[in-house]
Amino acid sequence: NTQPAKSKYVLAQFILIVLALIAYMLYFDELTVFFQLIFLIILITSTVICGAIFENKSWVKNAEIIRLLIVAISLNGLYVLYFSNWFITMLICSTLLLAVFIVWLHISWKKDWLLLN
Repeated sequence: NTQPAKSKYVLAQFILIVLALIAYMLYFDELTVFFQLIFLIILITSTVICGAIFENKSWVKNAEIIRLLIVAISLNGLYVLYFSNWFITMLICSTLLLAVFIVWLHISWKKDWLLLN
């Protein structure tokens, strides 16, 4: 089964995961242990969920929405605590990206469902 719409979504997420991993490694020593663990868990979970999207796991759509919410909350938490000058910018950007990714996920799910049935 080919899933072109989901493939594009997962590719975009994977690019963001790689960029986040680079940022994580660059700023690892500057992060508190709490944020080191949170972002490690987010990176691992994100990778697992990308694979689960391809496998059409029944739980993955809800897990992806929860993951996106946790990423947005964690990033905004980091910015409000340590980069308060950039918090409003991050809040706006992360909220817009959250909305875009949730809509994109929903649309790609529907497109692939229609193609396969």
